Amino acid sequence: MPIYCFTSDVGEIEERIFDMSEKVPLYVAEGGRIFWRNFEAEHPQIKKKKSRGAEWPRESTALGVGTHQVDEAYAASVAAGCPTEFNRETGDAIIKNADHQKKVAAYSGFVDKSSYY
Repeated sequence: MPIYCFTSDVGEIEERIFDMSEKVPLYVAEGGRIFWRNFEAEHPQIKKKKSRGAEWPRESTALGVGTHQVDEAYAASVAAGCPTEFNRETGDAIIKNADHQKKVAAYSGFVDKSSYY
């Protein structure tokens, strides 16, 4: 059951648990005080990045290979027309940008559900 946060006019916090089937009120009364629903407290604050979307380049384990296959995989990526480097320690594919990810996923036989299509 989720926990909902309520805050009074003077900053006191009240947390309540409601069943998913119950309608959560906009305020609750406790000890003669009114506590209003605090949506900001219920949702974590996410720092906004300067750039939009994913950070590039990045490493992808899903598109990676075993560490003993790095050279073979690089040669195959060049032959497929989409040169892709791999981290020699982990075998993860080093993805340069969204278009590169799309091409690597396609020649590897994967579907990219990150909606870069």
